[in-house]
Amino acid sequence: MLFDQFDPAGYLEGLAAERCTVALTVPTQLVMLLESSAWGTPVPSLRYFISGGAPCPVSVMDRVRQAGFAMTEGFGLTECGPNCFVMPIGESTRRAGRVGWPVPFLEMRLADPQGGDVDPGEAGELLLRGPQLFSGYLDDPVGTAESLDAEGYFRTGDLARRDADGAYAICGRRKEMFISGGENVYPGEVESALIAHPSVADVAVVGVPDARWGEVGRAFIVPRRGATIEPDELLRWARASLAAYKVPRLVSVIDMLPTLGSGKVDRATLAALANVANVANVANVANGLIVPSASASASVSVSVSVSASANVSRDDAPS
Repeated sequence: MLFDQFDPAGYLEGLAAERCTVALTVPTQLVMLLESSAWGTPVPSLRYFISGGAPCPVSVMDRVRQAGFAMTEGFGLTECGPNCFVMPIGESTRRAGRVGWPVPFLEMRLADPQGGDVDPGEAGELLLRGPQLFSGYLDDPVGTAESLDAEGYFRTGDLARRDADGAYAICGRRKEMFISGGENVYPGEVESALIAHPSVADVAVVGVPDARWGEVGRAFIVPRRGATIEPDELLRWARASLAAYKVPRLVSVIDMLPTLGSGKVDRATLAALANVANVANVANVANGLIVPSASASASVSVSVSVSASANVSRDDAPS
């Protein structure tokens, strides 16, 4: 069942009316469902949700499971089909953050920036090769050639880790990673920590320039209904589970995250918001008075922007 646009109430009503058994979403849509007053609409036919498009925070998956649904993550791409991994439902609960093992006949590598293999547990770019792979981009031989390495592996642009038993976890897009004080920071990891806070409904983190550290994180936070976000308290809370260099130095509280037509977070718009020099202009951008990106399909209608800079040592939190 396909929808012209995503509306939580209409989505749940459609699932019930068509007696759907599996629902496919992206993480932002799951958050919208969980925060909607329509959440709890009976959908007796529905057995489980599959989330894709971006790493899904464990706390979001747990909230779905608490409502009585099974939950797992998938990973696929246009160039190689809708799902590249197999993850049994029961195993998904035990292996938080994993998308599973490669489907048959699909070869995978994780490569460092020089093209060498990375060790288990280390992040590397996910490379794919197999009969499922596309034959090329239409009328774009240059783009096709650039997307493949010398051995015919497709460069996905996604970063992943592999456990010793071969199970994979997706870290996020390579271009989303930023470097703070020489350390790699993966926004998905930071977002998973922040969204576990009881007052946070949704979050996105982007890297912004910093004179001292090169780049630091700025977190855009959507509070849960009726909740109030105190940036300093949130950052203190985050330090309990994140290394100091991963903790955002700035927090903006907004009503909703801008999204693309696919439902994914529009990080280009957030990056433009993050690079606005002062709080007043951030609010103006969020309210549509300044347009930072023509790519956004949903604007942030109201914003309360709060900056919180934490003067922390880079080793005052666990690594």
